[in-house]
Amino acid sequence: MKRSIFALLAVFALLAVVFMGGCFSQLAEDGATITIQVGGGSRAVFTPDDATMARISFTAIFTGPSIVTVGPTAPGTRTISASVEPGRWNVTVTAYLDGKVYAEGSASFEARAGQRNRVPVTIWHAGVKDTVISIAAIPGVTVPATGAAPATAITETAQYTGTVTWDPAVSETYEFSTQYTATITLSAKAGYTLQGVEANFFTVAGATTVSNSAGTGVVTAVFPVTPVLNLDDTGPGGGKIFYVNLDGFTMTYNNQICHYLEAAPADMPELLAWASSGYYANIDIIDNTNISNAEVCKGKTGIGTGRENTALILATDANAPAAKACTGYRGPDNLADWFLPSMDELNMLYENKDSVGITGTHYHSSSQYSWSMARNQDFRDGEQGIIVKTNKDSVRAIRAF
Repeated sequence: MKRSIFALLAVFALLAVVFMGGCFSQLAEDGATITIQVGGGSRAVFTPDDATMARISFTAIFTGPSIVTVGPTAPGTRTISASVEPGRWNVTVTAYLDGKVYAEGSASFEARAGQRNRVPVTIWHAGVKDTVISIAAIPGVTVPATGAAPATAITETAQYTGTVTWDPAVSETYEFSTQYTATITLSAKAGYTLQGVEANFFTVAGATTVSNSAGTGVVTAVFPVTPVLNLDDTGPGGGKIFYVNLDGFTMTYNNQICHYLEAAPADMPELLAWASSGYYANIDIIDNTNISNAEVCKGKTGIGTGRENTALILATDANAPAAKACTGYRGPDNLADWFLPSMDELNMLYENKDSVGITGTHYHSSSQYSWSMARNQDFRDGEQGIIVKTNKDSVRAIRAF
């Protein structure tokens, strides 16, 4: 049932406000969405149903010889009254639905002493006004670090979500000696708006400058230049840097120019085979070549080839234990670009075994020797050898950036 809202302002110095209703359509669903019935005018009269009325509170501001504010009232209250002195007054009444402006109206009147003053105020639906965003600190955008993966989205807040792009563009990880600028595009959630946000309102931790235009969610954050890392430094994956080439080397997996190799902080928890138990059951042998494994048989050994080798191993043998363990590893910083090192990469790991913390004896490489044999290395003396693919060795994952 629709109900007009009436409140009686008593006289003698006690004033009452009467809320007059008219034609107003029923609230849709729970009242969060409203359909305005436009009649002869451009606004609909405020006439909520009982369920909505129970959620509405009011504030009345009387302006005249002085200013008197009443409210906000408890939800569901239908009467507002105030004691005012005689004189000319204006009263503005605002209705709030769940704390947000929902309807409003005003009226002028003359308060006379010794008389009963009744002031009708017609309340017009104002639409549920969105709240201006008030969370300034944008979470989830971390300072670019050499070799780390970039954020592509913020951590959403109660008021907004956001995407992040970078200049210069980042293929997989941040380069060293580079200044990055993030463009963060915020989108207000339902019930919130960017209209009303002040210029340069937002902040981003670690940025040297942060700016935004008034009333927009496009935020520009400039960060410090990324550092140059050195041998034995801790890398972005939480392990030690064991190879540095500031001129760059090509990672053949995706032709990315990289400058560093980083070892995982520890070996895999158990010895692993290079190939799964089902590997030999699914191959054809012609001139000592596994036809389905032809690419792996190329036996790439150079620095920059380990990730490609690892992908080729898994393309042929999806359950290959050593390669699968490396690609499934995430490390303390949840990075997803680890792989089984090639022979030359493994040798660089051997040469820096003390700083890396190598304790095992024999380690797998991702470099294949033949269809049945893979290359490995003895970390006690550096001797490089071969091993039957189903035999087990230690495994240390690495990553390139």
